[in-house]
Amino acid sequence: ENLTDLLITVQKALKERKGFSSEYRFLRFDGEYRWILNRGVPRFTQRGFFLGYTGSAIDITDRKKAEEILLENEKIQKEFVSNVSHDLRTPVAAIKGFAETLRRGAIADSKNALNFVKIIERHAERLECLIEDLLTVSALESDKTPAKPEDVPLRDFAGELIRNMAVLVEKKNISIKLNIDPGLKIW
Repeated sequence: ENLTDLLITVQKALKERKGFSSEYRFLRFDGEYRWILNRGVPRFTQRGFFLGYTGSAIDITDRKKAEEILLENEKIQKEFVSNVSHDLRTPVAAIKGFAETLRRGAIADSKNALNFVKIIERHAERLECLIEDLLTVSALESDKTPAKPEDVPLRDFAGELIRNMAVLVEKKNISIKLNIDPGLKIW
């Protein structure tokens, strides 16, 4: 709320002789905006005559900041779960698809059957890596395991990504060429 809204809230409460609660931003003397929680509770005599309000104005800026951080963390967590779900579906779909193809007769074609088994193994390894990554993230978030940054050859990293996408690339009839200096590393 802004101060105009606060005045409207207080005037309405005053007219109805009811309590009020309002949050608004306020510019402090040093130029910093702070969040204020303003509350008022009506006071009456024993005979019901309205005496006024007992109230408070409390700086809740830290609480507001914590709420913002919490909302951002929830958003990040939802995005993470969505990404992980997608990353898990791809290898599972490939494993199921190639296993079904083998079951429906491709197992008799030894050349293709061996390729299909290799693809199934590669995607099973990808699932295993994803699970390891999830366990690592979990350990890092729990502060049980500190992060250990290290140099990673970019060519190897990109090559692994391309290998993991091989089935999708083949389906779309796409050609990917890797042209990265072998000495280039990422941290």
